[in-house]
Amino acid sequence: MMTGRHASAPATARPVRRRRLGLEDGAGTVATIGVAGFTVGLAALMLPIATVSIARHSAGASADAAALAAADVLIGVAVGDGRAGEYTWRGPCGAAEAIASAGGAQLTACVIDELVATVRAEVATTFGAVSATSTAGPPG
Repeated sequence: MMTGRHASAPATARPVRRRRLGLEDGAGTVATIGVAGFTVGLAALMLPIATVSIARHSAGASADAAALAAADVLIGVAVGDGRAGEYTWRGPCGAAEAIASAGGAQLTACVIDELVATVRAEVATTFGAVSATSTAGPPG
């Protein structure tokens, strides 16, 4: 019988399988970091789109309200000269400008054609200005 380091194992013994350590250690961490990085990148790409979309809706709502205010002054439903809180106006375009400012937009154009008012409102964002045009007048 041999003793020592090179002794042979009995024939009935099973071969010892050793697990190799380190082949998959940290794979979950790497996958988690990859998913987190992808999510942050996607959010960074969506930020400009969301910002411009929100500004577009704000400009549209301000332009609609401003056009309605100007048309109300034109047909005599609202006073031509007025004051509401910190806003004062004179005439239909003045009313439109006051309403656009209250909505967070800047009035960039106001065209009056008989009893129809067409206005353009603009909202500034970090990615550029967004504008909307709206027309209002009496029905018919």
